[in-house]
Amino acid sequence: MKRIALLLAVFAWFAVPAARAQDHVEVGAFAEYFRLSETSTNLFGLGARAGVNVNKYFQLEAEMGYDFTRGFIESFTDPTTHVVTLQRSNLHALHGLFGPKLQTRGPVRVFVTVKGGFENFSLNNRPGTFGSFVEFVAVCRPG
Repeated sequence: MKRIALLLAVFAWFAVPAARAQDHVEVGAFAEYFRLSETSTNLFGLGARAGVNVNKYFQLEAEMGYDFTRGFIESFTDPTTHVVTLQRSNLHALHGLFGPKLQTRGPVRVFVTVKGGFENFSLNNRPGTFGSFVEFVAVCRPG
């Protein structure tokens, strides 16, 4: 019984700093929908975000999303036939945002955030896979 109590005490000793670490870093994943109205294209994708607390009122946040290629329908009509085809758009989009967040403490938290970033589009006939995402990010980096 003493061994179990000692084991629980050691676990609690190491678990308390790990639980407190949640006040410093926030990470998450999201699904997104991006509507490009100029071409009437709807893109769906996945992304991730991370935030690091500098202090209890100030946080730095960054997020990035990748939109996969989408199919669209083309319809052609002439006097004798009506043809409908499904085509892949070959359009991929990469979104990145970074900025600070100021927030209050208490039971109701009010926050203000300002983010700047980039939108990068690519016409690529490769399907939206993890490999094409890594290649797209490598091509988009500055320099």
